[in-house]
Amino acid sequence: MKQILKLILLLFLVCNSSFAGEPISVSTFYSGLETLGKTTSLNVANETQQKMAACFMASELGGIELSVDELGEMSSNTYTQKLFMMIYSKKSLRVTYTIDRTELIEQPDQTGSMQRKGAQHYVTYVTKKYTMNGKTTTYYDEVLTFIKNGLITEMINSKSSGKIQTTPSPTKELNVEQLRARAALYYSNGQYTKAYNCYEQLVKRVPMDGDAAYRIALLTFWRKGCKNRFSRKVAQNKAMGYIEKAILYGNSEIREKATNVRNNWKNKNVYF
Repeated sequence: MKQILKLILLLFLVCNSSFAGEPISVSTFYSGLETLGKTTSLNVANETQQKMAACFMASELGGIELSVDELGEMSSNTYTQKLFMMIYSKKSLRVTYTIDRTELIEQPDQTGSMQRKGAQHYVTYVTKKYTMNGKTTTYYDEVLTFIKNGLITEMINSKSSGKIQTTPSPTKELNVEQLRARAALYYSNGQYTKAYNCYEQLVKRVPMDGDAAYRIALLTFWRKGCKNRFSRKVAQNKAMGYIEKAILYGNSEIREKATNVRNNWKNKNVYF
């Protein structure tokens, strides 16, 4: 009986805490940096670079678009090739890193417990040191991983400590999955205006995305991130329009939740 109680307690702690380890794609990418710096085998280095590139969400452009490490904008494939050249071929860069922690990224939902249940991404925080020409620069990485396939969908970093200002450069257009990940990250960090703007872009670019419609409906109803744009009445009308789209286009789980929300709004049984 005691063993059963211990097992139940362990499951409870796991389900109600931050993710204990890190996604395989994250550990593979960062351990690859270490391997490139240590190996003397070209075959090993080539294989390592290919494994690192495969950690990122694929796209027609050869991976996701990144703007990290002050190296300029490039695809993730090009990024790993550049690291290969700097670390292995030219020996001009030495990298050390510490994976600090991994957490679930919450999304707008009806209750806090359901936010964690419906999370779609992890965020992994990494401290990374680059040493070039005798000078060491510290970067603080935020790596967003899509839970369903375990791949990196976004990587953001800054040289300053504290909260990273995750604002894309003017020339960079985020893809849909990057928008989705950033929207959730902003929301989880309490940056509701930025989260709202991302969800708004999502519903414009993918009008039949029931999940995005559901998330922005909740934000709009409670005027989180849009309080200065809409009066309460306008916000509630817009939210009802979004919730109808969520019911129309969402999967079975989203339809059920959106229908429940709509019924509560109509009956003035407001919660959240």
